[in-house]
Amino acid sequence: LAVNKEIENLPDAALAPWLHGLKSGPGIGEPSSQDLRESLKADAHECAQALLSHAKKNVGWSTLALNSEEIPSEYRRARKVLGLYPLFTIPIGLGIANYKAKVSRQYAVPIEDLEPRGTLTLFSPGISQMPDLNGNTVEGLLLKASQNPLGIPLLSDQELKWIAERYAPVLEQDVTGDYDLPGIVVWQGPHMAVDTERPAVYYYATHAILRGSPLLQLNYVIWYKQRPRTGLLDIESGRIHGMTLRITLLPSGEPAMVDVIHNCGCYHFFFPSEKIFRGPKTELFREDAFVPQWLPPYEPGSRLSVRIGTRRHWVERIHYTGFSAGTPITYTLLPYDVLESLPRDSGRNESIFSPEGIVKGETERPERFLFFPAGIPDIGSMRQRGHHGTALIGERTFDDPRLFEEFFFLRK
Repeated sequence: LAVNKEIENLPDAALAPWLHGLKSGPGIGEPSSQDLRESLKADAHECAQALLSHAKKNVGWSTLALNSEEIPSEYRRARKVLGLYPLFTIPIGLGIANYKAKVSRQYAVPIEDLEPRGTLTLFSPGISQMPDLNGNTVEGLLLKASQNPLGIPLLSDQELKWIAERYAPVLEQDVTGDYDLPGIVVWQGPHMAVDTERPAVYYYATHAILRGSPLLQLNYVIWYKQRPRTGLLDIESGRIHGMTLRITLLPSGEPAMVDVIHNCGCYHFFFPSEKIFRGPKTELFREDAFVPQWLPPYEPGSRLSVRIGTRRHWVERIHYTGFSAGTPITYTLLPYDVLESLPRDSGRNESIFSPEGIVKGETERPERFLFFPAGIPDIGSMRQRGHHGTALIGERTFDDPRLFEEFFFLRK
């Protein structure tokens, strides 16, 4: 539960109001701070169960719960008004068109002709064969996990770890410096930092809704120590960088969509399956979904391989590779939850994100002044899951479960 992480992150002083309630009589010593935290977790769980039991008594509660989910907007109307948003969209629209044309030209080059600027280095989860979970198949596990009133595939921690290992991508990273090395997140004084000596990728689950059916999404988050300058006026450069790659699975276990963003929310690339999608919708006054490449045909028994460029960390191509592909470097696959309650040297836990969902520690970018009219606070800063606005024109939220239906035509 998210509440458990928040309780673990509380400073000891904040636990004082609950201290009296745990003293049950004379001769009882003062409970430890961890005892207080465990008591709070138990109380929160009890309250949640009581609320759920009450909700289930309402007729049609499951349908209401599934259809009334609302994703909080990362966009602020006041910023758009102050930034003269209608005028802003004209030059930004031209800039977006130019960048899409540039990326499309790069994707027109055959993958075997893509020349790295540095050393092309493979990072893999290091699993030489398919992980096994009591003989379950992906399809069987998803079917079992969906046996609940909402039909949402809800996995245990062990099941999520198993399926995350199954689909964990191979990273083909063009490396020209340590800023291109994916690493584990650590504390460095008051700020987060990335230890590139220990390669790591973080995972978590979300859900999409397609034709009324909830689908499991596996998110893989990479962190880099820096987005270095590529020129004198590079407004995107700064401390800490990263990207999130998301794989949306059909009930059969076949990917329906792969999409990727930088951890600021920028550069949202879509790689849809032609079996499911016909193409992106086009609307006035809205940034359309960008499809630089269609998803290659699924090959059971192989991993998705992602080619990542140097410095900017743009995805340059995706394809499938067999488990036998050589890999000199193994990354550790870790649950994203640890970032929201990361232990400090003091023994206490703390989230690397602020209450507003921004990474702590000077990840601001100069672009926040130029793109102010888009309406996203601290645009360009590294962000927490659930806080990614991904469009400069119009509004688009990465975690919107109906995102694909809104921006793509579906095949019948």
